[in-house]
Amino acid sequence: MKRFLAVFLTLLTLLALLAGCGEGKTTSAPSPDGTNSSESKTEASVSDVPSSPDKTATPTPETSEVSESTPTPTPSSTPTLTPTPTPPPTVAAGMTEEEMNVLPVGQYTIVPKGSDKGLSYANTESNNRVDIPVTVGGELNTFTIVYQTHKEDPYYLVFAGEDSMHVLAPEGFLSPKITDKLVFVGKARQSSETASTKYFDDKRESIQWHITENEDGTYTFSNNQYDSWLLSYKDGEFCMEEQDKATGITSFELKMEQRGGGKAFLQYISDEGNVVVRVPSDIFMRVKKLTDEMLQIWANNLDDAYNSYIELTSFVAYESIVVKAYEPSPHIGYVWNDNSHYNVITIEKSFMVTDLGKMAMRSKKYGVVDWNFCALHEMGHMFDNQQPWYFEAEMMTDLKVAYVLEKNGACAAPSEFNSTDYFYADRNAEHAQVEECYRKLSKNGVGIAESLEYGAYSAALKFVEIQRQIDDENWTVFKQAYAELRQEGITTYKKYERFKNFVQKLSDISGKDVRALFTDAEWNVYMTKYGYTG
Repeated sequence: MKRFLAVFLTLLTLLALLAGCGEGKTTSAPSPDGTNSSESKTEASVSDVPSSPDKTATPTPETSEVSESTPTPTPSSTPTLTPTPTPPPTVAAGMTEEEMNVLPVGQYTIVPKGSDKGLSYANTESNNRVDIPVTVGGELNTFTIVYQTHKEDPYYLVFAGEDSMHVLAPEGFLSPKITDKLVFVGKARQSSETASTKYFDDKRESIQWHITENEDGTYTFSNNQYDSWLLSYKDGEFCMEEQDKATGITSFELKMEQRGGGKAFLQYISDEGNVVVRVPSDIFMRVKKLTDEMLQIWANNLDDAYNSYIELTSFVAYESIVVKAYEPSPHIGYVWNDNSHYNVITIEKSFMVTDLGKMAMRSKKYGVVDWNFCALHEMGHMFDNQQPWYFEAEMMTDLKVAYVLEKNGACAAPSEFNSTDYFYADRNAEHAQVEECYRKLSKNGVGIAESLEYGAYSAALKFVEIQRQIDDENWTVFKQAYAELRQEGITTYKKYERFKNFVQKLSDISGKDVRALFTDAEWNVYMTKYGYTG
């Protein structure tokens, strides 16, 4: 009797949680080739960790401000503060694919039951969009299968090609009605009028597959968009058939040829399991000084950043976050506001390669561990979603980034800087301070009080300066402000009112008049930017 893996996965997830996955247990699950595999969450570039989103939150779309923050000066006097913020919620540990009982990321052959010739594809090379026919047998018969989620629905992508630029799809993927033929659809970056550009969007349901494990150990592929249509082997060809009318072979044997991202990506899971980093599979060819260890350290650093965001805001946006940095993208970095991308930070492939090159150079030449500002910035957006302190996305995320860097004494050089420039966010550092970096990146290198022009960095700079004047080194006032605002919930959807509420909350907690720290002209710039017209 067939059972859909999506249902099976959900049931086993609940069982795994009840069995004590929060205690860090790792279970074993049979691989498709019949062997048992058990891997630690810390193993790099081999296991796929499904996301576990907070279903009440969906991050807002923003384009990354690819620049960065640095350390902050030591205030002349540190206020003595008595209030303490509400402790942040406990974070659940991430889970391996064995615990979730999904197919591990890996390269597989897909062979009809009882046949010796599997799914293959033509060796067609082109920089433009090409519909490549599905063939039988041949040398190009290994595919990378990757688990994903879309609107809380688990599915798989089937990649082919040296750079994962082709995906298995029904030939009629753009028409209202599916056809019975299969093709590999090019994903080359092109203009918005072409079909391939639409394939940037992970909502491309026609190439999403439910892979159901059958009782005999074989698998059935059903199309996510047209779930009654199955992958079939009929009359010596691969095609699509309706489930109730299928006359071909619809049961397939999956043999794992190589474990890991392979042609799709390399994957690194932080030691705590809350952050998954995915980079191009050829990254070590592109960045000679980069090492496997550096990428694992980066994943761990992003996990520390994740916990620092929670500490600051008393808000757990997601139980895990995926950094997807292995595909071309029309934007440098972004997070979305729909459930298909809930816990995913997307960073453009070529941009990530360049940034990783700078990170590797800083590490080799100066011993500097760069946390990557773009990833931190996009992660910060996730901790604004549907929260009462959200009145301007770019300013607020850069303010939170300042805390994350300072809390961890970390470096995260902006992308505008070359590989010889870097900054540490250490309050006591003489050469590197958050204010210095934000001022450098602000319009005309000055704050809003001087320029009377709004900018995200100059606005973040202002609040960092306010933090120095009213708060202590632990950001106690700001932590309590976020905690109280979160407890009170959203009281208004007008941005300028949220801005005023945030300033008033800082005043109430610190006992200092924060509004008085703005000039009237400066205050008007903020209010106008946030929608005030009175």
